Amino acid sequence: MHLSFLPAVALGAALCALSACAVQDDPGSAPFAMNVGALTASCPTGTTKNPFPEIHTFKLVVRQTTASGAMSVTHTATTGFGAGQKSISFSDVPSGSPREVTLLGYAAGASTPTWFARKSGVNIKKLSNNAVDLTLMALDGFTCLGPVDGTIPSVVFPAATRIANGKVLITGGFGAASDDPNGTDMQLNSPQDTAYIFDPNTGKFTQSNGHMVSKRGGHSAIYLPKSNKVLIVGGATLMRVAKNGSAPPSWKVEDGSASNGATFEIYDVDKDTFSAGTGQEFTQKRVLPNLLPLSDDYVIVAGGAPWPVATDDGYKNCDLFSANAGGFINTLASLPLNGVRAGSAAAFAGTTNVGTSKYLLWGGNAPRTDQTVGPVAERFKEATQPGEGEFNQDFKIEGDFQANGVLFFPSLTALGAGKSDDGEFLSVGGTRYDVANKKWLPPSADDVYLLTLHEPPAGDTKGRIETKKIPGLAAGVFMHQANLAGINNVVISGGFSAFGAPASATMRAYDVAGSKWLDATALGGTDAFVKRGGHAGLTLSNDCMLLFGGVASFDALKTQGNATSDIYCPKLLVP
Repeated sequence: MHLSFLPAVALGAALCALSACAVQDDPGSAPFAMNVGALTASCPTGTTKNPFPEIHTFKLVVRQTTASGAMSVTHTATTGFGAGQKSISFSDVPSGSPREVTLLGYAAGASTPTWFARKSGVNIKKLSNNAVDLTLMALDGFTCLGPVDGTIPSVVFPAATRIANGKVLITGGFGAASDDPNGTDMQLNSPQDTAYIFDPNTGKFTQSNGHMVSKRGGHSAIYLPKSNKVLIVGGATLMRVAKNGSAPPSWKVEDGSASNGATFEIYDVDKDTFSAGTGQEFTQKRVLPNLLPLSDDYVIVAGGAPWPVATDDGYKNCDLFSANAGGFINTLASLPLNGVRAGSAAAFAGTTNVGTSKYLLWGGNAPRTDQTVGPVAERFKEATQPGEGEFNQDFKIEGDFQANGVLFFPSLTALGAGKSDDGEFLSVGGTRYDVANKKWLPPSADDVYLLTLHEPPAGDTKGRIETKKIPGLAAGVFMHQANLAGINNVVISGGFSAFGAPASATMRAYDVAGSKWLDATALGGTDAFVKRGGHAGLTLSNDCMLLFGGVASFDALKTQGNATSDIYCPKLLVP
């Protein structure tokens, strides 16, 4: 795959230098400049589109967040743009902070834009020279991202996390597959120790100078903003997939990543190096664990036990990372879950009245060998003392969710502010395990729910979680991705609808305000989506989605190929 980066067009001083056109003596407006480039490699691979000869009109939209969490437009302006033109002008841009700045490009005679750029958190200062870098990306189309130095191998279960300046760190993943000697399984193996930094402003991947301490796939990673480091936890050296399609991928504790003793490691963004942190003895081998960031760069590591049945109750205890300590610390089992969790989902559930964080854990309640099963949901509330808090299981599950079978590998997305005082979440997909009959059940289209979390009322210990089934998904999915597109929509990408069949799911959009799935036509260009599961996905700082890796089928890893990596900007982002 090849990607070219079109140099910035000058608008005034850069694409749009408002220092020449803003009203300088108006205290409500400010000089403002945008340096605008573009990512030009379209999918399918090998095609490029230069937006500047195509664009006939530019529209500027400036918005701010209201007290309710909604977005309010503070300024719009439109100007023409012709062949050979090097600059355009907008006037009377209102000052203020933080602002969201969106630039839309329209072809001649078009009523809908085809190019999109956005920057959030912009501070437009009065009587100051303001400048912001923007990168145009195709709307309702996929931008193919090229590998560094020839190839980035195809991988399944890599980890991706946003770091400083909107860049993304991508690590590890399984790079090959082979038949297991037991004759009934296939191995996902050849875990990678490579890491790449992706810059969405240029579309370029840069391989890290150093390699990870441990080769791993199925791990988790989280950015620590105060220390400018990334914590990488867990993963395995191999996973197994049943050849007869009777079960999802699984792993054994002896296959957990720990070469050089590194159950976890730390990436230093400034130094571009990986190192094994202290306190390895205070961690367990975990796959797909949940990482819950707390104050002062503390992180709780929860779940990640082997599935479907847990034979080690030690996985009820969480591990605690402290950036100040440079590693994990001995909690003396003071952060217990209310059940062993594996393949669970977690989402931010808001802040307490003293400013600490809350999280909801959902699914992955692995049964123990005595077939007892923990709660499907529990809520963590951070205490005022750094690194402390408790998990509360006293929430009554009401509504449509049926507790038959244990739910593994759902996605859980926290929805926008203003929907509920206590928090709303979208749970999509996953697969269930029938504890009584000891067998996996295929993903069901019925396992899509709107969850509403109600905290215990004053003087009571019992809370509630309302569950409302959201119909409209054509088939069940697991090992998919769910990403916010702005604050109004959630986009589901890829995943598997059956254990032994190739990935068939494409993309669907969920309307947060309407609590419903949008028609498939709400997302354009999805015919170019490369169907896959086990990929990484995240929302970039411009609200577009980065999708990296994954495979159409695990068999595909038997032949090495290039990783699929692309950016998708849905038209739902247009203000």
